[in-house]
Amino acid sequence: MSCCTMANRIFLLAALLGAGLTASGCPTGDGEGQVVGSFFLLGCDDAFDYGSRTDPARYDMGANFFVGEPIFDERESNPVNRLDLRIQRGGNNIEDVDSLYIQIADVRAVAERFVASDYAGSPVGANQNISANLSLYVTCPTYFSRLAATVSGDASACPGLDAATRNALCESMDYDEPLDPTVAFGPFGPQSSCLVFCRFGTAERGTAVSSTFAIDFGDIVQGFFHLNLMDQRLLVSGGEICDDGVDNDGDGDIDEADCDLSSGAGHLMGTFNFEVRRGQVAQEFP
Repeated sequence: MSCCTMANRIFLLAALLGAGLTASGCPTGDGEGQVVGSFFLLGCDDAFDYGSRTDPARYDMGANFFVGEPIFDERESNPVNRLDLRIQRGGNNIEDVDSLYIQIADVRAVAERFVASDYAGSPVGANQNISANLSLYVTCPTYFSRLAATVSGDASACPGLDAATRNALCESMDYDEPLDPTVAFGPFGPQSSCLVFCRFGTAERGTAVSSTFAIDFGDIVQGFFHLNLMDQRLLVSGGEICDDGVDNDGDGDIDEADCDLSSGAGHLMGTFNFEVRRGQVAQEFP
């Protein structure tokens, strides 16, 4: 058998295997959702800025890829179920796309809030149970930090939602409908940094949450959010959390002077509706 014939057979076998994997339903990150915002980044790509402090630039990720990673954290004193969610455009590796990464440190704690009659969402920030950050490797290729969600110390992170309003919003939510980043996304105020779940796996309103509650592959998560963003490099610097009105590092200064020097800030808002599915092997979570 010639080397050319062998090579052709190897190529054909690889093609058939690839087609078989596709037909068997490999996770593709299917879902619905929007991720838009308005923010600035100074020195975005060495030669230019993305917007400015006085005139933030509009942003639309064009989100069409949604994946999740349930994690059981086997810490000795208090094991917990965690959940990492990633929303991006296209299925490329995280270093080749813009992506929004949402991390839930304790899934059961979110479920307990979710089932309560007065549930109005969960705060999102560096010192909260839910954190989020936006990487911009396509929009700003030389910006190697991230814009991270932060809870302002002088404003309520989540809006005051009664059950009727919350349910009406969830029932009427169109996850495919484009969002305008310059228009207020009700019910959120401009200082809100909050995520409201409309579905959270098997959790149901008004029912008890088991001690082993977790989000698993195949579960549905739906929600909408509004996030305040700040350059992650300055959000937590030496233990100080900027713009929260608290002396976190105990040095006598509240909100260090460097907090005013952030190279990026703004807001992000959006929606999502998808089945938790694992990304491809190369698409690791950060």
